[in-house]
Amino acid sequence: MNSYINIGKREERNRELFFRCKTMNKEFEWNEQNVESLLRLNDVLTKLMAKARKQHNAIVRDINKLLADGKKYYKDFHVETHVYYDFDGKEYKLFGIDCTDYFAEQLRLGWNAAPFSKKMDELSWNIETLNHPSLKEHKICYLMHVIFAHAKFPLQYGIQLNPKKIGFISKIHI
Repeated sequence: MNSYINIGKREERNRELFFRCKTMNKEFEWNEQNVESLLRLNDVLTKLMAKARKQHNAIVRDINKLLADGKKYYKDFHVETHVYYDFDGKEYKLFGIDCTDYFAEQLRLGWNAAPFSKKMDELSWNIETLNHPSLKEHKICYLMHVIFAHAKFPLQYGIQLNPKKIGFISKIHI
């Protein structure tokens, strides 16, 4: 019975966060300074995702080569890569390559069958929360979309993020 109570509390907390974020985003000032801050963050996140993808795919490629060379003890490997923000020494996960990401579906279904796709970067993600006239002419990266549309992260917080505290980490699970 406790697990049902916990799930209910978690859902209630998520609902509270969703409405708080929605309210804050309605109040967000789309002035030139805030838009420039969001675009700087977009540039940082675009470059970071390219580095994370490159590292993730290199790890998958290297382990697949070991498997092809007969190193069967890696056969059940799983590579997890996530982007995080350092809040006072604690990592807050912003995005995980092996998470519920449409373009990483082959990674989830076949674990390491396909490299992490560049498809998400071929599109502009100025939709939902980031669907604003001041961003219309800019290519918004997928990670920006995930943070502001799916992670219950208000735009106001986004302009306050320190780009030096954003990083990524890859882990190999065998």
